[in-house]
Parts: sequence; C-alpha cells; structure tokens
Amino acid sequence: MNCRFDHVSTDENGRGLLRCVSCGRELSFRNPTPERVARLKAACGIPPEAIPAGVGSQLKALLSYWGIRDDGSCGCDEHAAEMDCRGVEWCKSNREIIIDWMREAAKKQGQIFVKLVAMAALELAIYRARESF
Repeated sequence: MNCRFDHVSTDENGRGLLRCVSCGRELSFRNPTPERVARLKAACGIPPEAIPAGVGSQLKALLSYWGIRDDGSCGCDEHAAEMDCRGVEWCKSNREIIIDWMREAAKKQGQIFVKLVAMAALELAIYRARESF
C-alpha cells in the first residue's frame, strides 16, 4: 500500500510539508501542487491489516454482495483503503468525491452508473462503519 499524502503547510520558501494520512510519514516537498502530490509514491509504514475496517471496507463489501468487484483497473481497493484510513467523518464530508470515484470506476469497468444507487450505498456504508466502532 502506498502512502496518501495531504498538504499540511507551506513555508516562506515555497516548500510544502506533506503528511501521510495513514502512517503519519512527513515529507518536505518543493512546489507541492495537487498534481505533483498525487504522483508521489512511498511505501506506507502501516500494514493494511492494521487499519480498522471502515466506510471503504463496508462499501466494498456491499458492492461485492451486489456482484460489483474490483477488476484491478479502477483503483477501488486503493480508494477503499483511503476511506478506511481517513475515517467516517472525512467520508461524510467528501461524499461527492467518493461518488465521483464510483462513477469513474463504473466507467472503467463498463458498468452502468446510477448516482442515486451509489449515494444510497455510500450512506449505508457510512452507517455500518459508524455502528461497527
């Protein structure tokens, strides 16, 4: 699993401090544009099994039950892990981002996307994750 970096701050010289949302690893990075940060790769210091099952795991299980599985081309596993790491509150605040991920994944897999169904699945995953903690 790769680290997922968030921009924390920028100093007076334009160097940005980035922090992994999973393991807390910090990097200093020059000119941290969102595109450059997204391309950073680093092996995350937290094994996936140490991250508690959260919204991403609940959503993945729900979609799998409906016969929708990651075929390796959509990045679903990575997005599920990120959702688990960031937690229920982040998922609640970023519903549209997650729905966009689901729309893109459906497109890559040649599946039909229905926003209302995706929203209902996400809400159920958030509810289940909140209840399991």
